This record gives sequence, structure tokens and C-alpha cells, in this order.
Amino acid sequence: MRAATVAFTGIQEQYQVGISTILDVLVAQTTLRDAELALAQSNHDYYVAQASLLNAMGRLEAGALVSGAPLYDAAANFNQVKMAGAVPWEGLVQGLDTVGAPSPTAAVPPVPTPAAPAGAVAMIPAPAPPAKIDPSTALPIGRAPGR
Repeated sequence: MRAATVAFTGIQEQYQVGISTILDVLVAQTTLRDAELALAQSNHDYYVAQASLLNAMGRLEAGALVSGAPLYDAAANFNQVKMAGAVPWEGLVQGLDTVGAPSPTAAVPPVPTPAAPAGAVAMIPAPAPPAKIDPSTALPIGRAPGR
């Protein structure tokens, strides 16, 4: 990365004094951008490998990946955004919602089980099996009789 930066700076200075062409500057700039992308990709691969290792060890936490990173506190975050974006009549609507609601301390009666049928259940067979169709007399799909 450092070599590509130095090379790009040198080519820019050479271009300003007329020794290099714009093509040389563009090639050096492309080389510098490729080096920056390679560095970003290698940093990404390093973090992914580190997270995979910690996950395999069962120790994957934010504090293990980034030192000094504040840990996420769900309760604090909820309290911070609890009423964010609320409209002025939100309290009124919440009060109306509780008017018809059952008391949270009231016991909920169990759902009764349906009664079993009285007497024996009769299994009546069909009067006759379905008629068999002769495949030689069947019409092709989409063809009306007499055509």
C-alpha cells in the first residue's frame, strides 16, 4: 500500500513537470486503488477468520472482536427509543385500548372439551365401486364427441 502511494505521488509530480503522461498517472492511480481494495479485502478476511475462530470456541462477543467497543444493552436502547416518533394522542389510544381488555389478574376459564358421540359409530360402505372406464373409448383432452 505504501509503495503504491509513493509511486502515485511520484508519477503525479513527474506529470506536473512534463516528464510523465496522463496515461502513466492513470495507471499509477489504478494501481493505488487496487492496493487499497486488496488491503480492505485482507482486513475483511482477517475479521471473518477471527470471528469464525471465536465462534468455534464459543467465545464470539463484541468485546473479543473490537477492543473498547461498548456492548449492546437492550434495555437501555429500548428506553431510549420507547416513545420516539410517538404522536401526541398515543397516550389516549393506549388508555382506550385498556378499556375493553380483560384484567391481567383474572383467571382465564379453560376451553371445554367436546363431548364424545353417544352410541356406536357406524361405518357404512359405498353401495358399489366406481365404474371402470375403457381406455379405448375415452376421448382425447379438448375434443368434443362427434368431431
